[in-house]
Amino acid sequence: MRCRASTCFLALTILLLCTPSSLAQTNEIRTLPLAVLNSKGQAELNLTARNIRIKGHGVVVRSLALETKPRRIVLLLDVSGSMATLIDYSKRISIWDDARNMAEMFLRTRFRQDLLALDVFAEEEKQIVPFTHDFDSVQNALADVPQPRGNTAAANALSSALRELGPSTTFGDAVVFLSDGQFEGRSLDSLEAGACRGSVRVFLLSPRVDPYRYRVAPGSSVTSEVEAETTFISTTGGFSFAPESVPDVDGVSELVLADPVRRVEALSNAIHGTYRLELQFERPVLKKQRLELEIIDDAGKAARGVFALYPHALYPSVDSKTP
Repeated sequence: MRCRASTCFLALTILLLCTPSSLAQTNEIRTLPLAVLNSKGQAELNLTARNIRIKGHGVVVRSLALETKPRRIVLLLDVSGSMATLIDYSKRISIWDDARNMAEMFLRTRFRQDLLALDVFAEEEKQIVPFTHDFDSVQNALADVPQPRGNTAAANALSSALRELGPSTTFGDAVVFLSDGQFEGRSLDSLEAGACRGSVRVFLLSPRVDPYRYRVAPGSSVTSEVEAETTFISTTGGFSFAPESVPDVDGVSELVLADPVRRVEALSNAIHGTYRLELQFERPVLKKQRLELEIIDDAGKAARGVFALYPHALYPSVDSKTP
């Protein structure tokens, strides 16, 4: 009898140790930014958790809620030599003129509580205005930005912007490149882990660009560079808001907004119309893994004409340890 009692006691102990509450300790919960735009660039603001479907296994949606807190936004204004290219010869308007005009338009879409910083970059990055609520100071600074010259070291500029946001980023932080996208130097991919871990979304807002840049054969080095930039940006949960002359790479032209005002408004909608998407993973994220989700309607069918912007790569938390 003692032997049977001991055996029962041992079995009960094992059972208690393996209860769901104990197994739940192996789960990991992540909160990610999600923005959903329609084909007009407007934010879809009436979604619920039932409208999110995760592709694959081992992860479930716990909750979905709009994040209404202020945003911190770093504007990275490209002042490299390629920005001096004329796009309107009759009026002597350059890509740079167009970019600065779009920056001014973006200032009119910001929320009063937002914190905005303005940096310029070419071969080197320079902070012009640190984080501020004084948007007039940013407006005034745009008038004194130096004329374009030099190469486009975009990765160095993004690295500096991430340092400005600090090690403890706040939910909804964003970095916006105002550039023709002719990036040079080291690849942006080297910064993917840092941006994704901090849920910092990177966007590209392109002015009108040199039309001859994109008149290239498919598979050329120029097209490959654009694809790499676009893939990096979408991986962080951002988007490339580009004019019609940008080729069809990774879905860019599916949300073509030729009117610059509409492109700026769509960018603002993507930044401010952000959900907090809470996911529960069956196992801790111990190595980089891809995340795929889709937006579905109430009948469970894939929603048409909408674009989900979210981090496509998950990295282990800095303090994650392999058992």
